[in-house]
Amino acid sequence: MKAIVKEFEIENVDKLYQIMNAYFHAAGDLYEDNGLNLSKIITKATVFKILVSHSRSVTGLPSNN
Repeated sequence: MKAIVKEFEIENVDKLYQIMNAYFHAAGDLYEDNGLNLSKIITKATVFKILVSHSRSVTGLPSNN
């Protein structure tokens, strides 16, 4: 999680958690609608990295890049 916190320009870690939590829940709903279970595959590094990398464009959070 430290890498994610560093990636986004947001000082309030609790707010970042709330935003990312909502994002992951929404992604889980989309996966479920397509017959997949995100909770079973999110622990795979590639899946997690892809979700996090797309989160910036979906959530509107700025990044350090």
